[in-house]
Amino acid sequence: MTSVVADFVQEYKNKRWIYARNAPATARICDEMLQAELLPGVVTHRTKEPSSLERKLLQRESLRGQLYPSKEAIQDEISDLAGVRIAVCFPQDIERVQDALCERFDIELKKSYGAVGTNNIGWETSNNILQRPGYCATHCWVYLRDDEPQARDGLRRRRVEVQIVSMLRHAWSQFEHDAVYKAQSKLNTEDRQILHSLSGAIHRGERLLNYMSENEEVRHLSTDLLFEMVYEVGCLVADVVKQETRARGTAKPLEEFLRHLKRARPKPLSGSIAKARL
Repeated sequence: MTSVVADFVQEYKNKRWIYARNAPATARICDEMLQAELLPGVVTHRTKEPSSLERKLLQRESLRGQLYPSKEAIQDEISDLAGVRIAVCFPQDIERVQDALCERFDIELKKSYGAVGTNNIGWETSNNILQRPGYCATHCWVYLRDDEPQARDGLRRRRVEVQIVSMLRHAWSQFEHDAVYKAQSKLNTEDRQILHSLSGAIHRGERLLNYMSENEEVRHLSTDLLFEMVYEVGCLVADVVKQETRARGTAKPLEEFLRHLKRARPKPLSGSIAKARL
């Protein structure tokens, strides 16, 4: 291992606690954001394992045929030391999540990966960076704003990479990352073909989900079932008041409904919840 890579990995080990602090802080804001926007989804977070970081840096040096000139060069390039993943139910909500992120964080970069139909079965390189065929996600480099206590490490702002995917693509990516990318598995041609075909099937499934999310009849099939998500309550209220946009992206109809019940503020509402002994 080169001295620059070794020094960077050691420094990361010493300061990993900072990333381990920023990742959950960012995830908390993202989770609050989904609830405020009435978007069904799941938020997870993690920090990069030092061994994985070391392997990634050495692999990139090998592919490029040149060494990193400095630790600063590595810091500028590696964005996922702290990471958050937002998996949304409906793929069409990804753009809404991006817009919501811009309102809650300082964004340095937004980039989409893996348009289905352009990924080849084998592993390839682009700009001397190893590619992951079938991987589809939008990555945003975000910074906590200065009113957040975890925003700075001294004078330096630590960025967090937020990945936005659909839940179907999240499941595919998790398997591909653990079994292929992380474990460096050597899949034969048939296995690679299966994995690639599954990626295409997921793309078709995402299109169906988008269709179903806009289908009024499908959305109302479960009207006699118990609520399972806060999102369902908000959508029901928005539908009843016949908001043209179903108030997607705002909690206004739900707020007005609670105000009508004189429960629009946290204090009286929490009192009612406590009495219900939920």
